[in-house]
Amino acid sequence: MNNKDPNEHISDHYVATVKENEAGELYIDLPQKMMDQLGWEIGDEVEWDETEICEEWGEHKGFTLSNLTKNPKVETCE
Repeated sequence: MNNKDPNEHISDHYVATVKENEAGELYIDLPQKMMDQLGWEIGDEVEWDETEICEEWGEHKGFTLSNLTKNPKVETCE
């Protein structure tokens, strides 16, 4: 049995468990060490985007987190 913290920092990667609140919305708790390293704070608006991650051994689904409070998106007209 693995007794490690699921939010443990491993090298330059973090592992977090996806949770569900009473309203059925999914969320993750970001490790405090990661938030400190990024300069993020509780209450910041964070956007989750799904993406394809390319590794030497192949591609797989992944995601990116963007802090919209610290770096708001700029809308462009095309």
